[in-house]
Amino acid sequence: MLRALLDFEIERILELAQAEESPTQALARISMEISTDPALTTMRTYDPAFLTQLLSAGADPLWQKCQQGLVQLLRSPQTVELALRWLIGQIFAPLTPEQSVHQASVIAG
Repeated sequence: MLRALLDFEIERILELAQAEESPTQALARISMEISTDPALTTMRTYDPAFLTQLLSAGADPLWQKCQQGLVQLLRSPQTVELALRWLIGQIFAPLTPEQSVHQASVIAG
C-alpha cells in the first residue's frame, strides 16, 4: 500500500515539475512539494526510522523513477545526484519556499 502511495506521489510531483518553465523552477517546485507534504511531516514526526530505511534503498525501482524524472527535468545528468541528495535532505529538514527557490537556482543554475 505504501509503495503504491509513494509511486502516485512521485508521479504527481514530477507532473507538477514538468509544467514549470525552467529546470530551476521545476526543482524549486519539487522542493516545495516535499517540504510541505503532510504525509512526510507525519512520518518524520512519528516514524523516522521507517522513513530512513525507505530512503536508503538506492536500488529500488522508485529511486530509479525519481532519478529518471530528474534527468528529464534538469537536462544535466551531472546535477541529478546533487539534486536528489538535496531533496532527500528536505524530507528530514524542510525548507521555506524562499529557501527552495534560492537553493534550486544554485543547484540547477
